[in-house]
Amino acid sequence: MVTGGDEVDVNRKHRAVVQVTLPTKLMVVANKLPKFIDESGALAARNLIVRFDQSFLGREDHDLGRKLIDEMPGIANWALAGLERLRSNGLKFTIGEAGRIEAASSQMSQSPALRFACARLEVTGNQVDAVAMREVYSAYRDWVFSEGLSGGEVRNQTDLASDLSAALPKVKYRQRRLKSRVGKAGKPTYCLVGVRTVTATEDFDD
Repeated sequence: MVTGGDEVDVNRKHRAVVQVTLPTKLMVVANKLPKFIDESGALAARNLIVRFDQSFLGREDHDLGRKLIDEMPGIANWALAGLERLRSNGLKFTIGEAGRIEAASSQMSQSPALRFACARLEVTGNQVDAVAMREVYSAYRDWVFSEGLSGGEVRNQTDLASDLSAALPKVKYRQRRLKSRVGKAGKPTYCLVGVRTVTATEDFDD
């Protein structure tokens, strides 16, 4: 995978295939972020989002090219200073507060399971805590309706458990004997381990 820094096969025309690591970055320019579903958060972690909040619609500068040519020496010095800082940081770009906010928003948008967990689950990561998966899925169906999700974003119970485990590494899908209200251990049932409570319905202010 190019973004992971792995070796990839390069199929050269009329020559042998070679395996190399491509020192490249993928750049996407869009009016809004493309919609991806990645419950693991790996894609969001690799994104470096630069948000441009200024629009020049209706006030375009058609002489901008000439102006930039006049500023070329300063732009080159600025770029070289940035390259030096990038190398001193181990080729890691500096991410400011705005970038961190955009990255967090991107992670949430790419993971319906993470949004559900933030809204309805009390996640502790403690292996002592566990809730029945059937209770989690009941709350999930209510949440799906309130969010207006449909189609490929909606999961069955097994896939939801898998997505939650991917989005929340400390949460595991396991069989447990949960105690009843009178304190007796029941039959083994599938649970989310690492979750203390689940909110069945969302409260709305009047």
